[in-house]
Amino acid sequence: MVDCSVLLDVQGLRVEFETPEQRICAVKGINFALPAGEITAMIGESGSGKSVTCLSLLGLAEGAAVSGTLRFAGMNGPSEIRPRLLAPLRGRRIGMIFQDPIGSLNPVRTIGAQLRETVRALTDARSKTATTRRALELLAAVRLPEPEALLSRYPHELSGGMNQRVMIALALAGAPDLLIADEPTTALDVTVQRDVLNLLAHLRDETGLTILLVTHDIDIARSYADRILVMRGGELVEQGTTVKLLTSPKHAYTQELLASRASLLDRTPEPALETVRYA
Repeated sequence: MVDCSVLLDVQGLRVEFETPEQRICAVKGINFALPAGEITAMIGESGSGKSVTCLSLLGLAEGAAVSGTLRFAGMNGPSEIRPRLLAPLRGRRIGMIFQDPIGSLNPVRTIGAQLRETVRALTDARSKTATTRRALELLAAVRLPEPEALLSRYPHELSGGMNQRVMIALALAGAPDLLIADEPTTALDVTVQRDVLNLLAHLRDETGLTILLVTHDIDIARSYADRILVMRGGELVEQGTTVKLLTSPKHAYTQELLASRASLLDRTPEPALETVRYA
């Protein structure tokens, strides 16, 4: 029997890359499920396989040999994790926010042109009027001010936080059930990070969107996630509800993450440098 409360169930995901010297296994046969309407955080150090896992779910792990199966709510049985088979899900049922909004947006096309193109590709809207209307709705949904004016602006004219909100709008264009946010606050100021994360939480609360939030920051997971997946060296070493995992971690690596965070908080601040005044 399929658990209707689970939106995505992944089994045996394995991702390998071939180099001239060796075959590297970046993800080693992991299993996990994403409950519908919840925020699940995937945490772990750089190189642990978080981003590769996300790209594989969309068939975007270029040059990789990917195996395993996934079952998405409403699908008739599990599907192999292959680009051709995942294409119908991409954008329409699974949206993705990439780490670098500036690198992901086209610098020579306006925000409006990029939104209209995405809307046209993922929905039934075809006319400029219909696609523009939807673009304005998306910009309003991610709480960007003066959406009409933004349509004619270019990415370099916006702040990092505004570009990230545009990326979220693009990811929502096809009204997906699942949003993958891969380190969505990278290179953003602390206050802007909070605003972006609060926006994602608001979208979940308002629409029932399921979110897979990739982060290396355990405090972000603590504050925003219902569940946590802990990755290390391509393996999923521990998973569970946020409260249970953070209060009773079982795996030594999870315990080390929490202990290192605690030691940073307990560290005595160094004395402030004396201010030098010049006459």
